[in-house]
Amino acid sequence: MDHLAAWRKAQDSRIPDPNAVPTAAHLRRLLEASQAAARFYRRELFREKKGWSRDYLKRGGALAQLDEGSRWMVGYAPASRSRLVDHLRTLGFDLKTMRNAGLGVVGADGRLVDRFRDQLMLPARNDRLQIVGFTGVRRNGDGIYYSSSPNTQIYRRSGSVIGIAEQLEILAGRGFQF
Repeated sequence: MDHLAAWRKAQDSRIPDPNAVPTAAHLRRLLEASQAAARFYRRELFREKKGWSRDYLKRGGALAQLDEGSRWMVGYAPASRSRLVDHLRTLGFDLKTMRNAGLGVVGADGRLVDRFRDQLMLPARNDRLQIVGFTGVRRNGDGIYYSSSPNTQIYRRSGSVIGIAEQLEILAGRGFQF
């Protein structure tokens, strides 16, 4: 497919242009959707009492550190087709915002569905420590597979870090100043 054909396909699919200049209100709404998704994923991790994700965290010794009061925002994306999309809709987020934040994708039936399913979720933060995207960890046979949010108007893989807010808090508690 040549460049022009790819561009037309993107326009037809309404894929958001990550290079478009957004308004401050639009960016704020994308950040709010990402924060709401992180809270949702966290609740889902503690709602699931069984499953591979909890076993995986328990084996590595991390589950004990991730109680509901922990600053670590590790969560779980359930295996359902649209639980996050449905939840965000009840919070007043529209489908375009969810898609533009990288939280949903258009399924074969034309409906918006969850981008991440049956995955441990690690929030990625920008230089202002705002949640801007996610890295998902899922089983793949005997191994582990990682997937990330797509580049969006708030998320660039090269410009975000996982665990930075939590690590800065630990270092500040040990006398380091930032």
